[in-house]
Amino acid sequence: VWYAEEVDSLIQDEKMREVIKDYYDISYRGNWEEEKNVLRRKQSVDRIAGKHSLSEKEVMDLVSKAKSILFEARDTRVQPGLDDKILTSWNALMINGYLDAYHASGIQEYLDKALTNGRFLESNMINDGGRLDRNYKEGKSTINAFLDDYALTINAFVNLYQSTFDEGWLSLSNDLMTHTIDHFFDPETGMFFYTSDLDPPLITRKMVLGDNVIPGSNSSIARALHKLGLYYYNQDYLDKAQKMLNNIMPNLIESGQPGFYSNWCGMLLDQVNPPYEIAIVGQDFGTPQKALLGKYLPNKILLGGPDEGSLELLKEKLQDGETLIYVCQNKVCKFPVSDPDKAMDLME
Repeated sequence: VWYAEEVDSLIQDEKMREVIKDYYDISYRGNWEEEKNVLRRKQSVDRIAGKHSLSEKEVMDLVSKAKSILFEARDTRVQPGLDDKILTSWNALMINGYLDAYHASGIQEYLDKALTNGRFLESNMINDGGRLDRNYKEGKSTINAFLDDYALTINAFVNLYQSTFDEGWLSLSNDLMTHTIDHFFDPETGMFFYTSDLDPPLITRKMVLGDNVIPGSNSSIARALHKLGLYYYNQDYLDKAQKMLNNIMPNLIESGQPGFYSNWCGMLLDQVNPPYEIAIVGQDFGTPQKALLGKYLPNKILLGGPDEGSLELLKEKLQDGETLIYVCQNKVCKFPVSDPDKAMDLME
């Protein structure tokens, strides 16, 4: 922030001083608190040019010189503290953001960034036994992770699998889920605590049940359980996810505010409209995979690769010399097709 008097003392040229004040809305009264000014744009360059009888180029030349003077002066101030820690949960959200962008645009760079981010979490934040750390700073990870770190990372890794068909991401997701159930699950309620039982005991262990600007930890872990249950034919995962949704339904209905349970509502839709299980098997799996990822199909899971891999739903799906798409629901598959558009027709 700046006082107008500071600007006067730093910029000796009167025309430059008046132009930069207009450009950044600097006044003696201030545009913030205690007569201080936040540098902000309120006037167009052509308006400033007209006021000072200058061309737009002349205005921008003066602004450029004035900014150099102000930035040099600012560098002499005590620098603000820098919050440069890396959080597992936020990076997991970023992975999903990159993957959504990749699915919508097909731009490879977005997938590459998601994979780089995922490998960073794998290499630096995951410990033996599937335990996660929450924080990374100055070359080391610290703080035993909370439930949102696990839930969001599992969902991100599942999404990485759908985008690459690299089963390593699913395996990592499953390891993390096993640890989460062992150390966060409350068998009395069927929900998950926010903190691990490996952490020092608290007066009370809270549960985050609703959703906010970031999906809540219980809704996220429930959706992860549901996805992994579908991939691994794990009925315990599916039962836990269903129980969690049943638990939250009275809150959702009585509140009259579904926006505070938005991620739960997404899961409810998956129960009303069971996800399509789309298996793509064959050497040219990447082409239909990318085409189907580019379609908006919120109630789907994708699986496949050049061979049948280890997932149960892929067994006996590989046909020599062909790449086939199987559209399935509840483990029952329709006749395979090779054209992604025909696969879409099977889901209408």
